Amino acid sequence: MSRHILLTVFLTVPIACAVEPPTPDPQHPVDFAGWLEREYTSDLHENAAGLYRQADAAFRKADGPMVLMKWRDLCAPDKDNSRTKLTQWLRDNPEVLDKFTIAATKEGCYFEQKFRDGFLVSGEMVDYPDMYRLAQAIALRGEFRLVSGNIEGALEDVLSLLGAARHLESQPSLMCYGTALRTRKVAYSLLMKFPARAPRADFAALLARVEKSDPGPPRPTRQLTIRRVVTWDSAQRVLKPYGDGRYVTEGYRHYMDERGFGRRGEYGIIFGPETWENVLSGINEYFDALDKVARMDYPAGLDAAAELFEQAKASANNFVSNARNNGLVIRQHAQALAHYRGTILLLQLHAYRATHGRWPPDLDAFCSDPNSPLRIDPFSGRPFIYAVDKGEPRLYSVSENRTDDGGVVAPDVVPQRWKDRGDFVFWPPAD
Repeated sequence: MSRHILLTVFLTVPIACAVEPPTPDPQHPVDFAGWLEREYTSDLHENAAGLYRQADAAFRKADGPMVLMKWRDLCAPDKDNSRTKLTQWLRDNPEVLDKFTIAATKEGCYFEQKFRDGFLVSGEMVDYPDMYRLAQAIALRGEFRLVSGNIEGALEDVLSLLGAARHLESQPSLMCYGTALRTRKVAYSLLMKFPARAPRADFAALLARVEKSDPGPPRPTRQLTIRRVVTWDSAQRVLKPYGDGRYVTEGYRHYMDERGFGRRGEYGIIFGPETWENVLSGINEYFDALDKVARMDYPAGLDAAAELFEQAKASANNFVSNARNNGLVIRQHAQALAHYRGTILLLQLHAYRATHGRWPPDLDAFCSDPNSPLRIDPFSGRPFIYAVDKGEPRLYSVSENRTDDGGVVAPDVVPQRWKDRGDFVFWPPAD
């Protein structure tokens, strides 16, 4: 049997360190749903999940989603009016977003999984609120605070977003982890606005607080471990109808057809009792390979993930081919990691200028440790590109196309979005 990954504790969130997951058994299916709940709640002394739900409920009751939608949709043709409405909403509803801030300071968090007949249902039916929309609202409040000169308040919003991201990263679900990475990018985008909006800020002190609070995005090893368990659970429960220990083609067709994933008869013979070990072996081989890829340094990890995706897509083992999209999280992690490192470098750049009264001549001047991982752009495996041209500095990542486009964002790409065209520019700020 292939080795299994031990769950580990992320940061300060007190989630139980799990024992090795039990081996699935088609004749006596393992209660993975119960195992998952026990492992994630055994050492949980306080739970911020309820506070996030309260924040979401208050946000909806105060018509926050509609105000946010109008701001995003109308800011171009009706910018002044949209800004006025959003400003008024923030003034009238300070307690709504404060609930989110309070939740983000709590030590532990666990969002309950939604199970069906004891079935994990791909592990994605998670009982958690619309965290990303709340994060967007917090970031907008931070922008308004920054513009009004409330640097401490804006930094509080940045740290709240990072605290919420860490809570999401402690969850077993890949969906929560993906939301965590998006929340991080919202936080870093807000932090990138500090130099332009608050040029007199104490960037050295600000940098120290951010680095103390946030070591950067963790790799998704916890979530990929659980995805292996979810795939085991799916395999041992492809039964007719559930839990009777018989692996038959008709049962799988019925299961897939009931959920609208495919047409009856499309999948053919999957496996029978005599081939269970082969199916389990194939699942473990795929997740062992995915675990190795997830632990690789970039950009080699990105290439290996793309290759593994194609191999899984072509696999005759349906449980492997259906799990191929799990590897996409590796690219999302690379984006968040590049965003984190580039943002820290941006703050170091401005701290240097505040101290010396001039822009540093090169990257070595403001990031002096040649072995610091902060220097390395995950998409190239080489240092971020920094240059001073006619007295003006430029700091950027080559982004997903891994080509130095001279610090130019592609015309059809929204600035500060990771795309496979153009570069991702940290400085100068977008217009």
